[in-house]
Amino acid sequence: MTALFKKKTNFLILKVSIVLSTYAYIAYKIYNSKEIPQFLLGNFVFNRIKVSIIIIVFFLMIVNWLLEAVKWKILVKKIIKINVAQSLYSVLAGISVGIFTPNRLGEFVGRPYFLDKLKMVPGFFAAVVGSLSQSFITILIGILSINLYLLGNQDMLSISKTYIYLILTFSVLLIIFIGYAYFNPVFLVKLKRKFGVFKKREEELQFLASYKLKELLNILFFSFSRYVVFFMQFYLLLVFFNIEISGYNAFIGIGLIYLFLLVIPGFALSEIGVRGSLAIFFLGMFSNDYSAILLATISLWIINLALPAIWGTFIVMYGKFK
Repeated sequence: MTALFKKKTNFLILKVSIVLSTYAYIAYKIYNSKEIPQFLLGNFVFNRIKVSIIIIVFFLMIVNWLLEAVKWKILVKKIIKINVAQSLYSVLAGISVGIFTPNRLGEFVGRPYFLDKLKMVPGFFAAVVGSLSQSFITILIGILSINLYLLGNQDMLSISKTYIYLILTFSVLLIIFIGYAYFNPVFLVKLKRKFGVFKKREEELQFLASYKLKELLNILFFSFSRYVVFFMQFYLLLVFFNIEISGYNAFIGIGLIYLFLLVIPGFALSEIGVRGSLAIFFLGMFSNDYSAILLATISLWIINLALPAIWGTFIVMYGKFK
């Protein structure tokens, strides 16, 4: 009885710690975002168009996480049969755990939270598979963005056609390699055994190998759909804050932002700073309205991560469907 009570107490402490950490982190981010109070106290005028934009952005946030919920349902169907609502609970719980961890790695732990103990490890690997598919899409579009920018600004950058062709060739080869590795994980397992790379990843790779081509394509489709939603939200918020930028240039800038967010190691306390600096750097190539760019970036973070994380804390505290 004492051991059981101690176990329940420790579990309650863990859940409360997660909830408090999530709220403290979000409050810290908002409090330190000096641009927000300046915006609220300024002469910004809402009109019907801007109200419509905000409504659409929030609607797309719901679409975004529903897409992720369906993707998670597909990922874990080898482990457990769950409905979309249960899948959404897992996704939101993962956000609340991951928001204050480095590179949101806590999502890998938070999502399998509702699974039985014996299924938590496969659930963790399923989360890794989902992350790989989203990373593949991000890298693919990021590389495309780099090449579109170089081709469109060749004269300004004073880059010879030879270098452009070399970069294009390298990009194509890299995309082919990543795509082949994603759809043929056995290749990576063999590479590991031959050269000793991916030493801590063989279990994940073998789990990935258990997915059929159709399943991997479905997962990739939902990852691409989520990226489209990300882009639409970001672009609409740029329009909301009166930033004059074409859809084409926004595609390039946003593609570069997400690519570098993926490859730059990040910690929770620096995430908005990294996002903001990357947004100012890449979108700043097409607009010098840096304050508005920063506001759009912060707003997107609040809508897509902070609010879902708050909802996720209630699931962490009270949800259970093991």
